[in-house]
Amino acid sequence: MPTSTPSTERPFHVHHYKIPETQGHFRPEARLVVTASLRTSGLLGRLSDAEARVLLAMLGCMTPNGVIQATALQITEALGCSQHHAAGILARLSAKTWQNYPVVVRVTREAAPSTYSLSHALLLHSERVEVQPDGPHTSDSEVVHYSRTRYALPRQAVEPMVLAQLGLSPDEASRSKLRELRRKLLALGVDPQTIDRLIATYPSSSIAQQLAWLPLRHPHHPGRYVVAAIESNYAAPGPLREIGSDYGSDVEASENQPDPAASPEGGAHE
Repeated sequence: MPTSTPSTERPFHVHHYKIPETQGHFRPEARLVVTASLRTSGLLGRLSDAEARVLLAMLGCMTPNGVIQATALQITEALGCSQHHAAGILARLSAKTWQNYPVVVRVTREAAPSTYSLSHALLLHSERVEVQPDGPHTSDSEVVHYSRTRYALPRQAVEPMVLAQLGLSPDEASRSKLRELRRKLLALGVDPQTIDRLIATYPSSSIAQQLAWLPLRHPHHPGRYVVAAIESNYAAPGPLREIGSDYGSDVEASENQPDPAASPEGGAHE
């Protein structure tokens, strides 16, 4: 293990906040800041494309206390890949070093899947800051809405910043995304002509959405099923709707869309 202190110029900063609630209580909230060190430190040059995507998915698993860790299942859900593939990339990241520190650290747990935590060498934590809303708030949802509207940046503003840090132009990123969607559809057995039609007809976000939900549906014929799901814009799987999750929600799902959980193949295209 390295004995030196990691550089203070770290790729990621975690800012901690205390959000006031009722009767003098606070709840923690953490926000991630990407610094210029991500571009200049050489970290990205040590990662393959797949490893960089997994690292980005891990950042999206940050807890309200600022802990960045993920399981292989969470990476699978984020990227739409197999759990075996996700576990393999996480294992490679845990063996890879940056400034003599591991990029991620594997944490084994009894009777539970291993988790992978982002190395402290990549993170700098700020002290907790109390955030006082401008006006009274009577519910948790109002406090969350206030924090998001005041402090969060819209996705349209963040994506160009992240692409610039990764050295990609929007056009390059779009082509890369389409290639990845094509690869996933081919792996499911969808024929190239159908893939061309889907990509030309439907938004890439809708195709990516249905691919991300596919492992939760357990279809007997994944290729035929995902084509039907894309064409009919299937709603989220039942368990996600029950808990109100926005997992993988790149597109809106309306209440009157067909529910593919009604039968093993969603009652369509068998």
